[in-house]
Amino acid sequence: MQREKVAYVFRLVLGLVFVVSAFLKMKTIDSFSLYIYGFGWLPMGVSFVLSRLLVGFEFFLGVALSLNRWNRLIDAVVLFVLSSFSVFLIYLVAVGDEGNCHCFGEVVDFSPTESLIKNALLLVFLFFSSRSVPFGWRYANLLIPALLLFSLAAPFVVDRPENMMEDKRVSYDGERLSVFLEKGEVPAGLRRGKKILCFYSTSCSHCRIAARKMDIIMDKYGIPDSLSFWGIYDPKGKMEEFISESGIRRQKSVFLDSEIFAITEGRLPLILLMEDGGVVEMMSNQTLSEEKVSSFVRDKSLSR
Repeated sequence: MQREKVAYVFRLVLGLVFVVSAFLKMKTIDSFSLYIYGFGWLPMGVSFVLSRLLVGFEFFLGVALSLNRWNRLIDAVVLFVLSSFSVFLIYLVAVGDEGNCHCFGEVVDFSPTESLIKNALLLVFLFFSSRSVPFGWRYANLLIPALLLFSLAAPFVVDRPENMMEDKRVSYDGERLSVFLEKGEVPAGLRRGKKILCFYSTSCSHCRIAARKMDIIMDKYGIPDSLSFWGIYDPKGKMEEFISESGIRRQKSVFLDSEIFAITEGRLPLILLMEDGGVVEMMSNQTLSEEKVSSFVRDKSLSR
């Protein structure tokens, strides 16, 4: 009896780790989504959906472990999940990626090596927890499937992916934009050929996400830095923090005062796809599309 109680304690702690991990990922879900997207294996929209499904499933496993029911099935799934992610972590270590693997979101910084050690400990906990005798839940056959559906749906209710939100229109002031393009500190080349003009504020969280998206898109499709230019609103001198926390490359830029809000009509970020000084497409963080950006730069006029 005592051994069974100890086994359940191991099970409870293991479940708690899964639940805490899910909550911390959810707290910085956009960063986790961009981490997945950053590998370049999946489209942006799919990455933002997958991140929420992973968080929901992790939460389900944590609660299911704590409920101490359907143990053989749950244990097999947990073993498969920990083993699969450990293989992925070994791949990251092999390629020299020792950055935050987002096992606990951005709240706790874990390298792939540290996360491998964590997974090894969790597998030990799983082994000892397997001796736990399942509880006799009366409606377990209904509770567990209902818990799975709830867990998978909850992240979409808490924070819906941007590609599932209502399309909020963006706009700009054409006359003010023309004045900006004629400024002495703005390169004349910005008015020739294809260019991507981004207006960001260094204190805007949506701008940081949009900047990270653009950085990944440019890497994924081989878009040269020479096509990108930033208009930056930085009244508090946070440019370096903006660069480092967004995890992006610095592009050619010019600093703006409150005139940026006149150009963007009060909304940031604003991303303009331009050709010969004319706007072809305008996007916000929410409507930023890798398909539109990649198709914009794909044709021969890219070399102009």
